Amino acid sequence: MVFFFAQAKTAEIFKQLLEQEHIAFEHAPAENIGDFHLFGLAKSDFKRAKKLNYHAIGKTRPKLFSKVLFVLLSVLVGLLVLAVVVGIWGK
Repeated sequence: MVFFFAQAKTAEIFKQLLEQEHIAFEHAPAENIGDFHLFGLAKSDFKRAKKLNYHAIGKTRPKLFSKVLFVLLSVLVGLLVLAVVVGIWGK
């Protein structure tokens, strides 16, 4: 199985995670395609490596919400749901 990353930082995190989990791999930069980093793994390690792949990507992607915005949005949605439930049962 082959995993590829366009960012060197993500590739480095993935490499460290593979080494921590003692998963054998081959790594090579894809020179003819651009700044891609390729990782070859055995098919038997795919499930474990897939989780590490998500973890590596999650560490380097920008956050969707700031913590304050997420808390505020969660409280507002909770209040809206509560108002709907009370409105339905209050009749």
